[in-house]
Amino acid sequence: MTKQAGPPVKRHRSPNYPTVGLKEAIDRVRNLYNKDGKAGAPAEIAAVHIGFGKPHGQAMSVLAALKRFGLVAESNGRIAPTQRAIEILNLPPTDPRCQKALRDAVLEPALYRELIEQHKDTGWPADDVLASELVTYKNFNPRAVEGFVRDFKDSVVIAGLSEEGALESEEEADPNVPETDHQPTKANIVNLGGSSSGKAGAGSKLSQTHLFSWPLSKGVTAEVRFLIGPEADLSTTHLERLRQYLELVKMGWEETRGE
Repeated sequence: MTKQAGPPVKRHRSPNYPTVGLKEAIDRVRNLYNKDGKAGAPAEIAAVHIGFGKPHGQAMSVLAALKRFGLVAESNGRIAPTQRAIEILNLPPTDPRCQKALRDAVLEPALYRELIEQHKDTGWPADDVLASELVTYKNFNPRAVEGFVRDFKDSVVIAGLSEEGALESEEEADPNVPETDHQPTKANIVNLGGSSSGKAGAGSKLSQTHLFSWPLSKGVTAEVRFLIGPEADLSTTHLERLRQYLELVKMGWEETRGE
């Protein structure tokens, strides 16, 4: 007797979201920009030029992720880098236009923006807690949710949005609060490129760049950038030395101003 096939099993589909994080998306659009400039290329060619051997399903999925971040757009049958992507790729990471482009990119996907809005006042829950919430309330595939949480949190950091008050960098300071009352907040920490393992690629002079930024008062932001070579690691010793240098800067500032 031939066994009859049962009804087809429905594939569990997670909600629409970028299949890669913002850092990989920036690296992919950089490949496209280096090969085709602002002109871009037809979709199947663009899928190869972002770093794949052929335009298979994964390549097209990553290309779609670049669209979701607003890093590429389709026009006249070609996929081309957007102005947002060009600003991220060409401007110094300390340039306000680059920082705004990064924030706009991470807020472009609807699910990213929803999660950032949801947690902007409370901070981020632990990864496993966030994953369970996504499975329970957003119909995430349990096998895909861990990768999404990792990519999402990395993307938020790369965009310079702190865990405490994720959208505060977009909002103006309250003009009614005196500058002297502005309280220190946790630094925004941005890894601006390279391998987190500290291993540089061929021809690389620096493996990592970390940018720390603190809003000090309305219109005043402090930024510290660490350029970390391929054989080095950032440690608390470096931070202590930085503190000592800042004390010297403070003393010299006070002497100059007669304080």
